[in-house]
Amino acid sequence: MESLFATGRVIDAILVLMTLEVVALVFWHRLTGRGIAPRHLLGVIAAGVALMVALRSALTGAPWTVTALWLSLGLIAHLVDLALRWRGGHSRLR
Repeated sequence: MESLFATGRVIDAILVLMTLEVVALVFWHRLTGRGIAPRHLLGVIAAGVALMVALRSALTGAPWTVTALWLSLGLIAHLVDLALRWRGGHSRLR
């Protein structure tokens, strides 16, 4: 288990699971017309991926600037998603 964290492979596994989740949500929406519209997933998924990659870079000993860059990208994605939700663009399930 220690090597999974030291190499960042645990984050790789989480990113694969996140990808499967997005595929399932998009498939469900296309199949039924219900759930979260794919365009509404973009901000929250982008922020989550950026945070996971930041964590991976910190776990693997990447330079602090790399971790800071990914954290900044996560913040930007989060703020964009929040602004869209605030305006009512993402708040409803369809």
